[in-house]
Amino acid sequence: MTRFRTIAGRAAAAALLAGAAVLGGAGAAAAAPVDGSSPLPGATSAVSSPDRCSTVPFSTGVNVLCNSGSGQYRASVRCDRNNLPDHNRYGPWMRVNPFGSAATCNAEDRAFDYGYQVR
Repeated sequence: MTRFRTIAGRAAAAALLAGAAVLGGAGAAAAAPVDGSSPLPGATSAVSSPDRCSTVPFSTGVNVLCNSGSGQYRASVRCDRNNLPDHNRYGPWMRVNPFGSAATCNAEDRAFDYGYQVR
């Protein structure tokens, strides 16, 4: 199952970047890197992304806390329920602060592929 998720993830990322290129918008591609780095060599973003982020997974989700930078971030987790399609859950968009963002699956789901998004 891991191999399928990796291939599907790469295909989805390629489709997203191709769609951004067709529309002429680097804005959609700029949000793709999780670490806040610029996707294009020599390019800089107008807003500094959150950094020094830590992810703490737990049984049904993930907590994310970013300690510096600016902009916003949110926790994300993929949830698996037996015999049903997998789905994504997201925490609230947060600015750098001491509270963080949490994304949780339903109690009967299994959490996997956790991380965070920045904007």
